[in-house]
Amino acid sequence: MKRVLFLIGITMLMQSCLVSRLSRPKLTGYIYTKNSNEPIEKCKVGESYTDARGYYELSKKRYREVTFIGYEAPPVFVRELVLKNGYITDTIKAFNKYGGAARKNTHWKMDTIFLKPK
Repeated sequence: MKRVLFLIGITMLMQSCLVSRLSRPKLTGYIYTKNSNEPIEKCKVGESYTDARGYYELSKKRYREVTFIGYEAPPVFVRELVLKNGYITDTIKAFNKYGGAARKNTHWKMDTIFLKPK
């Protein structure tokens, strides 16, 4: 009996592997004011800030996972807050059904966000 359980365990281990999964791709985009279409400098986007052109760049995030052959990649949900004093807070939202299996150099160019002044 112990031998059968041992063989089953070894068989399962041989079918599993350690993979790198994407939890957030590299994100880039621009933040502008809604009324004047001017870039917003020092606007907080996730853990990053915009530059003088309103440009932001968020680096990719990955994690490791033990999986079995034949399992589908998990979806990727991205949700990052866009904050600036004097403006109404907005959110970057993105989704990919099988994004967790994306390549290491995956880059999503996001639409320009126009923030409304308060």
